[in-house]
Amino acid sequence: MGHSMGAGEVLTLAGDAQHAELVGRVRGWILEGPLIGLGEEPSSLKVLAGRLAGRLLPRHQIRHVVPPEHLSRDPAVVESVRNDPLCHNTGTLEGMASLLDRTAMLSTGRVRLGEQVRSVLLAHGTQDKACSYDAAMKFLERQHAVGDRTAKPYEGAYHQLHADLCKDEFAGDLVDWILQRCEGGGTSDGSEVPPSPPPPPPPPEAKL
Repeated sequence: MGHSMGAGEVLTLAGDAQHAELVGRVRGWILEGPLIGLGEEPSSLKVLAGRLAGRLLPRHQIRHVVPPEHLSRDPAVVESVRNDPLCHNTGTLEGMASLLDRTAMLSTGRVRLGEQVRSVLLAHGTQDKACSYDAAMKFLERQHAVGDRTAKPYEGAYHQLHADLCKDEFAGDLVDWILQRCEGGGTSDGSEVPPSPPPPPPPPEAKL
């Protein structure tokens, strides 16, 4: 499971052909508000300047603040984020350039999921101001090789579903989705789910 930028990293791994054997051993992939497109896209000039600066001064630190009120509709959560000393909103130019490159690969379709990806759940708030809801849904629609893919929109929700007003519904949906894909699991209405095919055997141990 990955959230936001972490979900973008999860997808990049899942779509990487050189890790296909490992990916095929994972039963399910959960994406919460994945960073496939930014909520507010920066200008192409700003992106170009940032990438150039990232090559010249990769370790230079920059500050980028995501407004806490864009993360959740819960006022208590907003205040906790605003007052959290660990939310320093600081990164390097190199890290920002990598984030932009990965996001561009996902949004333009250069990352595609193969048949080794067994199931995907995409959960996204329709009013997410940090990551693009539309870009995420379009990405999932293009993944025709994945037979078991589920899109779950949360109407009116913001970026952090796990800390938004829909957090209980979101948690319940996660549990239900996971149990349906466990051996012998069932759905909320008590019906059984056909067993999934077994994962491929692990690679043989290397001999010294």
